[in-house]
Amino acid sequence: MFVLDTSAILEIIHGTDAGKRVVSVITENAAFTTPFSVYEVLMGERHYETPKIKEFFSSAKTISFGDEAAAKAVEIAIALTKSGNLVNKIDIFIAAICMMNDGTLITRDRDFRRIHGLKCEVI
Repeated sequence: MFVLDTSAILEIIHGTDAGKRVVSVITENAAFTTPFSVYEVLMGERHYETPKIKEFFSSAKTISFGDEAAAKAVEIAIALTKSGNLVNKIDIFIAAICMMNDGTLITRDRDFRRIHGLKCEVI
């Protein structure tokens, strides 16, 4: 399973070369994302992008953030704090959801590489 983070979704919406690479990676698989990426995309939405955003989210499946993912997020945050490599909280939540669902995160954000045990593909 591939889980797209906000940066990968934006590349698809903007039709960039990186977005085309993301699409080629997930072509034969369903696109999954998280409520946190939905939030981030909608917060940064530009009026002219609304149709593309609606089209993307109509075909993507959103994986919820439940109690198990919350507990995993706490573990990740503690480990990152101890190592001095803390990333932003939304990225921790996205990583926890991905890890609890045995997914591979597709991203443009290299900060995710700091999270031990996360399967991550930086495009």
